[in-house]
Amino acid sequence: MSNEEKAENSKKETIVLEVYMHCEGCSAKVSNCLKCLEGVEEVNIDMVNHRAIVKGSKAERFRKDSREV
Repeated sequence: MSNEEKAENSKKETIVLEVYMHCEGCSAKVSNCLKCLEGVEEVNIDMVNHRAIVKGSKAERFRKDSREV
């Protein structure tokens, strides 16, 4: 891994969202919706534990906005 890649990865913020998903269709919809949000760079779905792991440059801001809803 180059120094640029390490610097870029250190700028990424990660949040974990608890989302109930009972099938592959649910997980695909959640993933697609999250990927459309500004600043989201990577989405990993853990369907067994009902979690969506979001990485991006503005992930922390996204978490604060979601609490206000």
